Formats: sequence, C-alpha cells, structure tokens
Amino acid sequence: MEKVNNQLLIETDQIVDRNKMVQIIELLSYKLDLKTVSNYAKDNNISYNGVKKFRNKITIGGVKFVVDDVNKNNLPF
Repeated sequence: MEKVNNQLLIETDQIVDRNKMVQIIELLSYKLDLKTVSNYAKDNNISYNGVKKFRNKITIGGVKFVVDDVNKNNLPF
C-alpha cells in the first residue's frame, strides 16, 4: 500500500493476509456508509420495496447494499 497526495493506492495482488483485506473492506464500508436494503429502509423510515425500486444498489458477495450518491458499477466483478 502506498499513500500519494492523501490517497491510498492498494495493490490487491500484493496483499496475502486475508485479515488485512477484511479490514480494508470494513473501512470502506464505514466510509461509504454501506447498508443492506432492509437496514437502509429501517434507518430512513421507508418501505423495503421503495428502497428496492428507487435506490441505487450495489452487490458485494451476493448481498445487495444501498450506497447514496454512487452509480451502478458495470464492472464484471
């Protein structure tokens, strides 16, 4: 990992410690305020179906998350 101009560059092929990878995911989850569809609905007092139909969602490991202000990722992974 290298820090350049206050940005963190991560070479994922170089990380062999799975615990470090999990920590990176947890940090990004916190920074992005990732929430599952049901948690997002509860926290914002809107229906599950309303979130499902009208909010941008991303899928990570087969689980759908809502992230405000992020467009759908068209990458194949």
